[in-house]
Amino acid sequence: MKQGKRNNTGKRIVASIMALLLAVTTLELVLPQATLKVYAATEKSDSNTALGVSNISNPSGAGQWNYVYYGRKFSDNYVRYRVLDKAATEYGGSTMLLDCDYVLENKRFDDDSNVWADSEVKGYLNGDFLTGNFATPEQAAIVASSKSSASTKDGKGRVSGATDYLLWTVLSSGEKIFLLDAKEATSTAYGYEDKDGSSDSRKKYEIGTTSAYWWWLRSPYYNITYYNYAGCGYHSGTILDYVVSDDRGVSPAFNIDLESVIFSSAISSESGSYKLTIKDGSMSAGVTSGQEVTRSGDTITVPYTVSDGTNRVSVLITDGEYTLGSSSLPDMKYYGALTIDGGTIGTSGTGTFTLPTGYQDSWKVYILAEKTSGDDKLTDYASVPTSITIPSASKPTLTITAKDRTYSYNGQTQGPGDVAYNDPADIAEMVTVTGLKDGDTLTSITVDGQGKEVGDYDLIPSGATVNGESASNKYDVTYVNGKLTITSSSAYSVTVTNDGHGSATANPTSGATGTTVTIKATPDSGYQFKEWLVQSGGVTLADANSATTTFDIKNANVSIKAIFEKVSGGSGTSNNDNSDDKQSDTPSDTSKEEDTVSYLDELRTELKTSMGKGGAKTVLWDKGTALPYDIMKTLQDNPNLTLVFSYTYQGKDYKVTIPGSSVKADPAIPWYGPLCLYGLYGMHSEAAPVATVNTRAGSRTYTVISGDTLSEIARELGTT
Repeated sequence: MKQGKRNNTGKRIVASIMALLLAVTTLELVLPQATLKVYAATEKSDSNTALGVSNISNPSGAGQWNYVYYGRKFSDNYVRYRVLDKAATEYGGSTMLLDCDYVLENKRFDDDSNVWADSEVKGYLNGDFLTGNFATPEQAAIVASSKSSASTKDGKGRVSGATDYLLWTVLSSGEKIFLLDAKEATSTAYGYEDKDGSSDSRKKYEIGTTSAYWWWLRSPYYNITYYNYAGCGYHSGTILDYVVSDDRGVSPAFNIDLESVIFSSAISSESGSYKLTIKDGSMSAGVTSGQEVTRSGDTITVPYTVSDGTNRVSVLITDGEYTLGSSSLPDMKYYGALTIDGGTIGTSGTGTFTLPTGYQDSWKVYILAEKTSGDDKLTDYASVPTSITIPSASKPTLTITAKDRTYSYNGQTQGPGDVAYNDPADIAEMVTVTGLKDGDTLTSITVDGQGKEVGDYDLIPSGATVNGESASNKYDVTYVNGKLTITSSSAYSVTVTNDGHGSATANPTSGATGTTVTIKATPDSGYQFKEWLVQSGGVTLADANSATTTFDIKNANVSIKAIFEKVSGGSGTSNNDNSDDKQSDTPSDTSKEEDTVSYLDELRTELKTSMGKGGAKTVLWDKGTALPYDIMKTLQDNPNLTLVFSYTYQGKDYKVTIPGSSVKADPAIPWYGPLCLYGLYGMHSEAAPVATVNTRAGSRTYTVISGDTLSEIARELGTT
């Protein structure tokens, strides 16, 4: 209930004097206001428009606002509002708080009361002002605000000492349009200075003029004795109070529901200012029933149906699902108008647009009907965006076929492995390509496939790139496997040699895979047969310690050596005057048995090839029983190489793994023999074999331990 009238003559006199003084002292601070003009509409697109209010900013300091133009012209002037908070939650829901940048007109607060809830100005703002200055969709977008207490964003209001002269005033009756409270008008979060006295940030000008003027606040004077005084921002920006029955400026504030804002578009002629496109519940858009969106390359044709009054059919593309009013909006990838067939928009028709560069099938596409104002500073209206389906592009077919490759069995793993080829010559050697369009080039291809034994293996192509990008971006790619074939020679040779203390023969001396060969050793006088040494071919002897034995040819040429030993107590004669029957206990314990023979060139070639491929590589080798210094040096210099060496020595099978990172080649050691290799690198391999030595005194055994030298082994066995 309004309070009864009281004598307030003294208060009026004081107020009048204060007003006069403030007017005199602030004349020099009056700021000119730019003359407003009519602004023709700028075409909206993704270059000047954003989803929701994502391109609008909150105040960056005192008087540093972004602005939104909203509503009809007032006295033939566009109405601009300060953005106090683009995502307010204090007024009910998620809203954008706007405060008018101008004083629009003069009205008294009330005839005799300073109570906002019952005031004349509140009734006017939520009646004639609301309906007369905002179109129906604009009115619907304005929230019925509610605020029961001051928030942490609010300022101190008008406080002097311990006295709060202007009381906080709730918004509790669902008003859409209201006046700021004194504490809101001193909020630094809202771009106002929180201080007593004059403030440029709190100045407001009469619309269409350069004159600063007083403007009402909804806060009542604290002393009930002065029940007819309400808060007022003076033309100097000072927060004071004024008698409610006098006419003073009206500068409205309100909240816009963010769920009603579809777009905000920058005004090119006025930095930091925007117009809105808001939801109009009476508008609609969609694909015409019974018809479908079609695609030709990147050109999309949309059969549309829209509500009457639509003057633009727009397309929106985002990188994710779009929901109007969501606090988490996707990125806008495209926004523009359909090109309407025939040029005239009816309630149904067809239109086209071009997909943006880099379009992905996972992006979301929407259409919406718009009713644009034709003016940069007046609101546009639109339907809620409706999702449409874009057909996938029909891609040309690209077929990549791995070429067949044939290798002769050599006991080693053969084939490309898993290798990516980038050189045009290598690509042409490995695959055939059909379906490439003019101007396109196959820039890389991976081919995977290897084999060791005789037979057929798959060569598998994958991972093609065209012009440096994944081929599947542009083509439907079909990969066709090739065939890797490892063949067996029609006949493999059998070579039998000796150590110079006897002779050896083979029968037959050649044959196909599976052929059984008999070998026979005959010692010289004073010598006896000791063992057979398989140097290449990977064959398994029936008995490596028997002077006559057999084996079956595998898939490679065979080289076997007969080893003899002096008969205990005999003088011994030899066909080789330079022979040496002593076995070295140094690392080169087979240096008298092997020279740098040609079969090792094959190993050198394999190591060089693996080095050229880069990365960690493993080479398998099973020829001979020893390795020369230069190969050990190659391994040492290439720590990514690993050699797996399988050999048979004195009737026992050995397999040592020699990582390049562990090799320390010694130039003083020309050859690394079988036991030396096992002693140095056996820790990388399987459990040590049991070595059996036959002597005249009988048969004894000793388990070789990693690192044993020949002399240590001999000592354990009681021999030399």
